[in-house]
Amino acid sequence: MRGSHAKLARRNRAGRKEIQIVPIRRQLTVGTLHAIYRQASRFVPEQGLRPRFFAE
Repeated sequence: MRGSHAKLARRNRAGRKEIQIVPIRRQLTVGTLHAIYRQASRFVPEQGLRPRFFAE
């Protein structure tokens, strides 16, 4: 891996490629984390994302 960002890719059930770019850092600002969550929610239902982003 090179650079300061990671490119995450997967194929959805319809076979379309979904890509998300995320920074590689030990800590992310709240705004960056919110943007990543908002982008990911286009592809993954909230009930699947929420446990990975928020402590209940």
